[in-house]
Amino acid sequence: MVNFWASWCPPCRAETPALVTLAHQRPSVAFLGVAHQEGADTAAAFLRTFAVPYPTIVDKPGTLAARWPGVAGLPMTYVLDSRGRIAARFIAGVTTDDLDGVLDRLSTEA
Repeated sequence: MVNFWASWCPPCRAETPALVTLAHQRPSVAFLGVAHQEGADTAAAFLRTFAVPYPTIVDKPGTLAARWPGVAGLPMTYVLDSRGRIAARFIAGVTTDDLDGVLDRLSTEA
């Protein structure tokens, strides 16, 4: 799962506790955060505040986001299948319920 976020984005702040919970509940799922157009210090403060347990890449210039299909706003979450293909894309804040269904489906397909 790849989640593009920014500390100044209210929906990003709202969804982060759900992503943290899900990361703890599903240790077999690889999570990656992308701090979009954030400085390293600001991103680090955000990660500490929310106790984010998964790795995060700081993409201050936005070049990584430009390479992903459809990153037009934040937050943006992609769920990838076991082959690295996009299985789902969420263009707004997500909840554990949003992601559980996709992850359950993917685990039965594996």
